[in-house]
Amino acid sequence: MKVIFLDIDGVLNVSETYDRIDSENKLNGTKKIYIDEFRVQYLSEIVKRTGAEIVLSSSLSGMFKKVDGKVVARNNHFAPKFVSILAKYGLYLYDIIPKVDSENNYLDKGEAIKLWLSNHLDVENFVILDDSTVEFMDFVGTNLIKLNNLEIGEIIRDMSNYIGLGEEHIDEAVSILNNKEVCRVRRRTR
Repeated sequence: MKVIFLDIDGVLNVSETYDRIDSENKLNGTKKIYIDEFRVQYLSEIVKRTGAEIVLSSSLSGMFKKVDGKVVARNNHFAPKFVSILAKYGLYLYDIIPKVDSENNYLDKGEAIKLWLSNHLDVENFVILDDSTVEFMDFVGTNLIKLNNLEIGEIIRDMSNYIGLGEEHIDEAVSILNNKEVCRVRRRTR
């Protein structure tokens, strides 16, 4: 299995997204969510070219839950609309990274991904699409596509540094996922 660990904010939206959607919502009286559909199309292209599954690694993952092995949206404004946009492009959420370990210790996203990988030994390769590098230092230069314009390890303080998933990231993600070399998986030691 190939896996895309997907963050949402800073990946499927940027600061301009918020400005544009706010204007559209005010003008049309709509309640669109802050997602750039063209970025979802880029994600769809990656999935089509690799067959990868999408595992949500966003801080927004609390808006979703697993029921009978499927990720479903909790009843709130964002989650059902997000699932609907993914479905429009033939995408779905395969899973969600854990928030805590077996001893109820809070996990940062990097540790949560390692734990998830430890429980899914069938992963042959993966890519992390995220706007942060702070929690992913172990993955820099291998499995992380950094979607911000900051130095490695620098903390994002506002959305102006988000660059979002772009067309230029498609080939990079496909290359990582389709790499025939030994999987670069770093599993969490228990």
